[in-house]
Amino acid sequence: MIQKKDAGVFRCRVDFLLSPTKNSNVNLEIVVPPEVPKIQDSSGFELPAHAGPYEEGGNLELTCVVRGGNPTPKITWSSNGKVLPSTMMEYSHESTLSSKLVVRNLSRDHQHTVYTCQASNFFKRNVTTNVTIELRLRPLVVEIVNGSTPLSSDRHYVIQCQSSGSRPPAKISWWMDERQLKATNQTTSENGNSTTSLLSFTPTREDHGRTLTCRAVNELVKRGTKETSIKLNVFYLPTLKLELGTNMNPEDIEEGDDVYFECKVNANPSAYKVVWKHNDQVVQHNSKTGVIMSSTALALQAVTRHQAGNYTCIASNVEGDGESNTVDLKVMYKPICRPDQKKIYGVARNEAAEILCQVDAYPAPESFKWSFNNTAETIDMPQSGYRVHTEQASTLTYTPVKELDYGTIMCWADNAVGQQREPCVFHLIAAGKPEMPYNCSLVNQTSESLEVNCGEGN
Repeated sequence: MIQKKDAGVFRCRVDFLLSPTKNSNVNLEIVVPPEVPKIQDSSGFELPAHAGPYEEGGNLELTCVVRGGNPTPKITWSSNGKVLPSTMMEYSHESTLSSKLVVRNLSRDHQHTVYTCQASNFFKRNVTTNVTIELRLRPLVVEIVNGSTPLSSDRHYVIQCQSSGSRPPAKISWWMDERQLKATNQTTSENGNSTTSLLSFTPTREDHGRTLTCRAVNELVKRGTKETSIKLNVFYLPTLKLELGTNMNPEDIEEGDDVYFECKVNANPSAYKVVWKHNDQVVQHNSKTGVIMSSTALALQAVTRHQAGNYTCIASNVEGDGESNTVDLKVMYKPICRPDQKKIYGVARNEAAEILCQVDAYPAPESFKWSFNNTAETIDMPQSGYRVHTEQASTLTYTPVKELDYGTIMCWADNAVGQQREPCVFHLIAAGKPEMPYNCSLVNQTSESLEVNCGEGN
């Protein structure tokens, strides 16, 4: 077996019988192949077939150490058949060479890249060592799969977020503005490339316009956070607030004043219809009678007492109908006579008549005034002759004595708005003796009682 020490100049001598001796020299050079290269990391540790994981965005430093070899071997780095630039380094041990490879700003394209160190000192004769690089990668894509469509308030939804490209798999968290939400579960695909998180979510009307964020984090990598957000579009029933106009005093509205209502509607989507109601009856637009309405306002021009009562507004959108609070409209007006009162009183002389005067008014009457009129004179009745009831009425006690005591009796009421315009008028007539009843018959008789029916005389 040829060894390194066998190298040298060998001389071959040929002696001839009749010719001069010939000498021929041969220089034998022994090529000693180098040992298999060893690849070390930046700390000097020898690497196995796989190295890392290294951080995305970081630098990779590999050193190839080659011992032995004669003549001195040449060291090269390559990847995918392409020779890479490297730096030869001095090594303290004799017959040892090293070459340093630096790859800066590692990207996900370097994942599973194979780097080869080759040592060669003879034509087509070389030794190699390979190392495969593993990387820690930032999340590449974060996507909220659903949730961008409108959501209905107070309904349950499951929203999905998916992250891919992170190694190791990213941890996903959910946030509403700056508040973290609790997700139901998180799963990772078999190849470890994607992570899915589900959020069980019941939006409210207060969530409309808020920002929902899905955040994927790889804590082992610098700048390893990636997130995506959606602005929530939450549909909800209209909420309404009904108020009188800002310049109106609800306690000081009189007949003839102009009254304005404002209906403030909060709805998503916007209300497509607003209905006004008065005492649960739909109000119709009628400019001739002074009822002017829009989706947000109702105007009652020259309001009357008949328009007092409870007002509401109702708005509708795709989620349903919403009703406002009730505003009780109080319209102050002067007293007026109630209809269907007894107007004629038949009274005999020296017989006391109780004449009842009833009025409608808001606020309630503060006082009443009575007067008597016949063909000869008009007399104001003294307060001692009548009394006031709490139910907006007054009773006059009147006793005619002579013929001139019969005539017309009038009643007025006063309240905070003013005095009654038209008095309540009653006629006092003399009553004679009634005629005898007629056509009497016995209709029911028992041992203890009997019942007789008669026709009324004139």
